[in-house]
Amino acid sequence: MTIKIKLSVKTMSCLYGGFVLLPLGIAVLTYCLFRVNLPPLLEWMWSQPPLILDSSFDWLVYNAADGLWAFAFMSFLMLVCRDDATLTRRGYCAAGAVLMVALEVLQGSLLPGTFDSMDLLAILLGAGAAWFILSRCLIR
Repeated sequence: MTIKIKLSVKTMSCLYGGFVLLPLGIAVLTYCLFRVNLPPLLEWMWSQPPLILDSSFDWLVYNAADGLWAFAFMSFLMLVCRDDATLTRRGYCAAGAVLMVALEVLQGSLLPGTFDSMDLLAILLGAGAAWFILSRCLIR
């Protein structure tokens, strides 16, 4: 049974800001501040040299951003589909999860990039956290 809750524009703006834009902003900032090889768009926008961190922070530089992207994407899907039937919402979220995992797994073979199992773990944790938080606390 789907329970529909009418949320105000202000509440939805806060939800999109906190669950989508904030994680995306932190991920982009992490890329810009710490990554040596930036994606072309970020390279064009950001000209500062990266900050060098100790190797014990590699997870922050290379994996945390992927988890934040996944969290933001799954949050976006959950918020967009909040008024849909439960089965429809689960279908969109499953398709989003498959897309995120496929983009990581296909790196190095069909897509540019390097597959990393820690990236895959970060993606699954980020998407799972967004799904858990929003499905338990907001969207029923």
